[in-house]
Amino acid sequence: MFSNINLTNFTNFSSLDWQNHAAMNVIIGENDTGKSHLLKLLYAIGRSINMFQKSQGGPSPQNWLSCFIVKQGWIFQTSSFSLFSLMRTGTEKLGIESSIGGGELYYRMVKTDDHKANLEDYCENVNIIGLTIFFPPKEILTVMSAIEPTRKRLKILGFDDTYLDLIEDFRAPITYGKIDPELAMIPNKIKNLLYEGEIVEKGMEFVFKRGTEEYPMAQTAEGFKKIGIISRLILNRSITKGSILLVDEPEANLHPKAIIAMADILFDLSQAGVQVYAATHSYFFLKRIEQLARMNDKYVCLADLRRSPDGVKATFHDLRHEIPDNPILAQSAYLLNEDIRLDWGQ
Repeated sequence: MFSNINLTNFTNFSSLDWQNHAAMNVIIGENDTGKSHLLKLLYAIGRSINMFQKSQGGPSPQNWLSCFIVKQGWIFQTSSFSLFSLMRTGTEKLGIESSIGGGELYYRMVKTDDHKANLEDYCENVNIIGLTIFFPPKEILTVMSAIEPTRKRLKILGFDDTYLDLIEDFRAPITYGKIDPELAMIPNKIKNLLYEGEIVEKGMEFVFKRGTEEYPMAQTAEGFKKIGIISRLILNRSITKGSILLVDEPEANLHPKAIIAMADILFDLSQAGVQVYAATHSYFFLKRIEQLARMNDKYVCLADLRRSPDGVKATFHDLRHEIPDNPILAQSAYLLNEDIRLDWGQ
């Protein structure tokens, strides 16, 4: 699991020094502050370590950097997989350093006068037990049969690796091996939330089943699909203790009641041994996570991203204490003040 990450001239960030990552981490910020970029970088690091460690037992072991370059290329879909595309505009150096899985890694690049790069990398003693998984904002179940051939066979850019990897993780068959008791409780909670429904495999397709009724994915509520994916990933043991789960806009396509339920599920996962990162615009999600942190007296890290003349800057807070002033709260206060003005004619 991640314990810190330090960035220099990565996309919108001139510098970022995020220490003391928690089991549950929340990222907020206005549009174009780099929330998704930060999540995708964490994913590229974690998933490339999964690839690197898996390759060590095969006939063609790879080093971590080669895995990372390929993975970041398909995630960020940069021109010719160029790492220069991740470098902040107008700068000549890029640095990525992290402590993860009890080890250390870094990647540094300096652009030379002839537009080539001097590279330096290090990855030692990193031990990720579980898989790193990314939930993009758009649901995948309706379009998975279209994404797979365009990416696997035709290699067409469009849907990045966060979509393709999630499809492959979701398609893994449900096995009957031991699931940790804390994780095993979550699919039951999800089934109750879906009114005793669940996503099940039928031939080569998936359907939403409730009792004797079955619905194709195109006719299933997007919120049900989004929440139902988590259940299957636990049951097929893609999500295990030691996994890292990154969720971009967990509130997308969800009713406020379901947003709160999603916050509960992600918090439960974080307490069951899964490290969770969620980037959100939702007051409902943010407030519920703060309540859960206070109720359980658990450290939850809030990363608040803000634009500045020198790139995006971040401040970090413990949600056990309170939600700090931020643009989400400011807009909630604005709407309340508008109500007061309309009611009192001021």
